Amino acid sequence: MRRSLTLLFCLLCTSCRLLPDLQISIHNTVQPSTNGSYLPVACTTFDIDATAAYECGYVTVPADHLHPEDGRQLQLAVAVTKAAADGRQPDPIVFLQDGPGYGVVYRAPTHFLTNFGPYPIDRDVVWIDPRGVGLSQPTTSCQSEMSDFYWTTIADNTLTDEAYADQFFAQVAAC
Repeated sequence: MRRSLTLLFCLLCTSCRLLPDLQISIHNTVQPSTNGSYLPVACTTFDIDATAAYECGYVTVPADHLHPEDGRQLQLAVAVTKAAADGRQPDPIVFLQDGPGYGVVYRAPTHFLTNFGPYPIDRDVVWIDPRGVGLSQPTTSCQSEMSDFYWTTIADNTLTDEAYADQFFAQVAAC
């Protein structure tokens, strides 16, 4: 028992000694930026009913925050549900849908009712489509192209698995 405890203690000390080597260098982190801009758009652009209590727009940000000077930019679709309750708080609830590839902005009214129901809330709710999905630009979604590919190849019973895989990856690369 004593040998086991001694061995365990030695292993623990060794692993603690390695911890400083695991720290992330502050030189590789991205600092907060104010390089973005906001472009308001009519919510009907996002298929949100014009009578709904939303503000909609695009937040334009650098595609690469480490190298914003390359000029490439992304437009992230945003819808904001304004707080209806008295005593509105200054910090909003930010809703980011996990993925992969799921846009939430055009579904904001449905998600709002599902998550908050008829209850008045005292904070704005900000709905954001992540880069490349939903209504954000440029999109990396190839939904219509992949759907066409699927229905075309499913009808072709002569394709081998290898031929199907080759065509599938070629279609993905083309997107």
